Amino acid sequence: MPAPTPGYVKNMIRRSLREIVDPSPTKEDKERIWKFFANKCAYCGKPLRKLLTASASTHMIYLDKTNNEDGMIRKKLVGITVACVIAIIVLVVIATRPPATSIPQPPAGFAMYNDIVSGFAIVYPEDWEMIPKHDIDFALVGFWDRRQGATMNSFYVMKASLPYAMDVDDYFESEEGYFPGEYANYTPISTDTLTLNGRKAIRHTWTFTAGSDTYEYIRQYIVDREIIWVLEAGCALESFDSYQSVYNTMMSGFYILS
Repeated sequence: MPAPTPGYVKNMIRRSLREIVDPSPTKEDKERIWKFFANKCAYCGKPLRKLLTASASTHMIYLDKTNNEDGMIRKKLVGITVACVIAIIVLVVIATRPPATSIPQPPAGFAMYNDIVSGFAIVYPEDWEMIPKHDIDFALVGFWDRRQGATMNSFYVMKASLPYAMDVDDYFESEEGYFPGEYANYTPISTDTLTLNGRKAIRHTWTFTAGSDTYEYIRQYIVDREIIWVLEAGCALESFDSYQSVYNTMMSGFYILS
């Protein structure tokens, strides 16, 4: 008998209590169990020889290994299935994603301005300067011709959120009504609907007066779902013809980055 250590005594007490609550089967009980299961494994039905005491335990070890192997196979199959589902989802997302906007090289004499954060790119004359940001908090970016002798001019890119998706025609129809109240002696020149880089756009030109001076401006609208993009350029009336081709090139070289 081992030395009566605290661990040994606790183990004996635990076994004694278990025997009182749930006694081990007697020899007669074991015989009835063998007869009930017809000397076969209760799990798989394989015949067992009760005289070989290792028979049952060895068989159960084999079954335990088999179950473990089956469990490993099931886990692998689940893992493969999950990986396949994820791969299919990724392929669907890639297939349904709009193609990335292809941006060509800018025309000769122009550079490309890219704003990845705001999601657009636009060409502008290489010899123009960017308007200081603190002067144009209403726009994402602005450009102007600051060469010696150049008249006052400007080009702005603006962006705003819409309350809901709409067509550019509907947006311009509501916008057009504000022009007479915003500009003194507002006089519309032209309104053209065109397609630029795969997107429908409206380009509106008008004149107005500020003090004793008359100006001519051009504004381009593009709606991208629930976003309105507005490009505006203008200068004194007498200089507009000299800048018009530059303005048109910049507006045609505007790209929304998908």
